[in-house]
Amino acid sequence: MSSDYQIICLSHDPAIVVEQDYTNAEQAINEAGDHYAHPDCDLIVGKWSGGLVELCCPGMPEGRKIRDHTWLHSGDQWVNAAWLRLARLAGAATTEAARIPGCWTYLRLHKLRYILGTEERL
Repeated sequence: MSSDYQIICLSHDPAIVVEQDYTNAEQAINEAGDHYAHPDCDLIVGKWSGGLVELCCPGMPEGRKIRDHTWLHSGDQWVNAAWLRLARLAGAATTEAARIPGCWTYLRLHKLRYILGTEERL
């Protein structure tokens, strides 16, 4: 099964999916890192293969703008969506036991609640 990648804007509450589909993770990450359509926004990348399977917080190589979150990292931080769902449902922020990178705070998980499927829309 092939994967699709979409850019997600976390500067909204709840987060929104930017209406662009990519078949290549690297292209989506570069577009998110360049803030192409959402200047000064906190953008991440979601990987869908049937459903949401992974999320990526793009790294901060030279030339990319600073994100809204405190944990700056040079490499792209991929995390399994199931771990983020568990952390959100447990009410936990970053947890070392689950190996969730520090940039996945509870506030970011809260904004992703509908995309992660941890809360129903009214």
